[in-house]
Amino acid sequence: MPAEPRRTSRKATNEEDIEVKRARGEISCAECRRLKLKCDKKLPCGSCVRRGCTTICPNGSLSAGQGTRFILADTDQLHRKISEMSERIRQLEDALAIFQAGISSERHPLLRDELLSIKFGPEVRRTIDDEHTRNAMSQSIDALGTLTIGEHGETKYIGRSGGSEATPNGDIPPDILTAGDDLEDVPPLDLKCEKISFTFPFSLVQEDNEAIISRLESYLPPQPRAWALCETYLEQFTWWFRPIKRDELINEILSPIYKTVADPLKAAYHRKADAESNRCPHLLAVLYMVLAVGALVDLTLPSCSAEAEKYYRLGRAALSLRSVFDSPELETVQAVGLMAGYHSLCSSRYTLESAWSIASLASKLAQSCLALGRPPSVALSHIDCEPPNDDESHVGENGDVFHGCEF
Repeated sequence: MPAEPRRTSRKATNEEDIEVKRARGEISCAECRRLKLKCDKKLPCGSCVRRGCTTICPNGSLSAGQGTRFILADTDQLHRKISEMSERIRQLEDALAIFQAGISSERHPLLRDELLSIKFGPEVRRTIDDEHTRNAMSQSIDALGTLTIGEHGETKYIGRSGGSEATPNGDIPPDILTAGDDLEDVPPLDLKCEKISFTFPFSLVQEDNEAIISRLESYLPPQPRAWALCETYLEQFTWWFRPIKRDELINEILSPIYKTVADPLKAAYHRKADAESNRCPHLLAVLYMVLAVGALVDLTLPSCSAEAEKYYRLGRAALSLRSVFDSPELETVQAVGLMAGYHSLCSSRYTLESAWSIASLASKLAQSCLALGRPPSVALSHIDCEPPNDDESHVGENGDVFHGCEF
């Protein structure tokens, strides 16, 4: 029993001596000994170099099994062989595609996408698969479209064609977007005036319209300030949108309104000869909208200032005293158009969608003024000018003259 450990120790010592001798190149390496090959006893030996297993020489060995004798030593040769085979596969695929096109319009089963990628290496195939995955994901995203979420959780679906370049306020700095958001600094208005403004674009029947107009007129700024805001409006805003000319603004709106405020019994402001009242609420709304836009584009005031918002609310209240849909006049179209301009510029309080909707309303009101305020045609008995030459008239078989167009 005591002799067994001595034999194990002797065997371990012999193996260590053999590894030391192989490391010195005194005996054949382990892989050459396993394959019974002649070893030149170099480090690494020539046989391991040819077989491409220099990392295991001299003491390591490959596990026995199929294919261990056929390890290629030159990886460049392997890559060249793969390239030649890939080119050959490509030529055969092209020939098969040409032949298939001559006999059928369907794709050959051997030319499926997953089979066409076999001729590429694993890295290229992985790249192709990733590209297909990205394309599939982009198609799925495009199919859903673009959905935007506002600061207060409101959502808007733009559609498939909408991107970041199409989203409102995409390029406006955050400090401009947040400027003027505090609405607490807007001076409070008369409660009744505030309630009336909420009915826009409709109107509630009011028995004391004259009293309400007087309340709205009491909020007018001093005439020098109003004049300055009108000048700012004409200078900074009319290059973009000009529903009112300078002479019309001064002579027909600003001056008559302030004269009426100064002496209600001797002056009036309205454009209709048969006006029931000597004061037109929509004309007052035009002036307030001009003042609101003037304060909005005034560079000496903060962005979307409280003064601009005050005049805007007064103008909306004046518009609400009479429905914009019932017999709209020129001042109605002007006031609604200026309201749309205010919404488009005051982006921290209002949206481009509201500006677009109000501008569309102004266009419809203008169209109704032109189309619905006059008869569709004029009788010839009311025409005292010579008609144009009728180049398309002709004479019938019975001598009757037929006009080229009907008057």
